Amino acid sequence: MKLHRHLLVLASGLAFAEAAHAQSLLNGIVRGVIDGDNLLIEINGAIREVNLAYIVPAPGESAAQYLEELLPMGTPVQIDVAFTLSTGRMYGYVYQANGLVNKQMLEGGQSLIYRASPNGVIQSWYQEAQTTAQVAGLGYWQGSSALLGSPQSNSLMPAASYVGVGTLVLAAVGVGLFKLHNYLRKRPTHPKQKLSQLQRSLESSLSVQKQLERDLATGQQKVEEWMARAKEAVQQNDDNLARTALVQKRLEAEKAEQLRMDLQQVSQQVTEIRTSIDQIQNQKYFH
Repeated sequence: MKLHRHLLVLASGLAFAEAAHAQSLLNGIVRGVIDGDNLLIEINGAIREVNLAYIVPAPGESAAQYLEELLPMGTPVQIDVAFTLSTGRMYGYVYQANGLVNKQMLEGGQSLIYRASPNGVIQSWYQEAQTTAQVAGLGYWQGSSALLGSPQSNSLMPAASYVGVGTLVLAAVGVGLFKLHNYLRKRPTHPKQKLSQLQRSLESSLSVQKQLERDLATGQQKVEEWMARAKEAVQQNDDNLARTALVQKRLEAEKAEQLRMDLQQVSQQVTEIRTSIDQIQNQKYFH
């Protein structure tokens, strides 16, 4: 009887999940909410930490409270795993009876798109959900000061309190560079005009690169600090403090890894822009 109820509860969520073309879904039971995008889920008898993939919580405490309302203790869920870190931390799309939790967090203005999902269907859901929250002025989007642009904007808006100023700037610059390269590639433009545009992009990218380097250094320092606190707590036989410190250390390590990846991305952009500038300057008709 219990299994029958479990299947009924998941029926609508499964139908929603199948639309994402998930290759395999893991069954789980929610055992707790860590914060606005991290859950403790029991999977095959083991407690796993699961992150809501490609979104970040809006600043403040409301995201965690909202997530707790969506997923009370004991809620049956299914997880479409996006990827798993070497630490065992799982990132995925979490489905419950009413659909995709990641999407529901965006619809309520409690989360923000951080990186584009490689799953095109889910990414379209993400964008639609975030736009809905923007238009309605829900959660983070209350007040026009929160907006980067119009509700139709496709720019990615991460939470500065979570990912740091550098990554916030990177999102805007990354979208801008993408549009610029497409524009320059598709539309004939005078070499001097192209050069001017590329030089402005290079200046912005170098600024982002320096900020990311600073953020990464700060993040790595935080990892070391939390690890030191955990070791000190173990020596003092304070298990609760040790667990808390280790969780924070893991979160900071993941943020640092994301910053490292973003730094690598923007460094590649800098190289590509410099190459484009050199090519234009070497054109015979430019001189």
